Amino acid sequence: MWRTVRQDNRPQGRLSPPVPANPLAIAEENIWRDEVHTALLEAVSRLPERLREVITAAYGLDGKPPRTLAAIGDHFGVTGEMARYWRNNGLVLLRLPAISGQLRYLCGQESRVAYLHMQALSRAWLRKRRSSHRRQGREK
Repeated sequence: MWRTVRQDNRPQGRLSPPVPANPLAIAEENIWRDEVHTALLEAVSRLPERLREVITAAYGLDGKPPRTLAAIGDHFGVTGEMARYWRNNGLVLLRLPAISGQLRYLCGQESRVAYLHMQALSRAWLRKRRSSHRRQGREK
């Protein structure tokens, strides 16, 4: 039975030739990618220095390969957990429209609904962070 299923899932006949790409669509996509990259770098540049360095290293925005949180923590002389905390704080700040307005516009996330969704995500993260701080305080 399984042999029949495998045979039925195999492509039959010849493969169709690849459809030639539309040069105009490729050029538009490349321009859009460049604009998004520029807007992303501009948004990250508005972060406080340490958060900017952590985000840049974690996602490889400096042209180097992305670094692990442990490596970032070593660079700053802290644990990887602290580097994760800083990365998450930076990401929360990047959600703010004042920092990432142009990036949101380019990605189609400038609507009120998108903003409210971002607010809900930020609140949920803050609640989670506060509850973990409370638990840590009780354990001491």
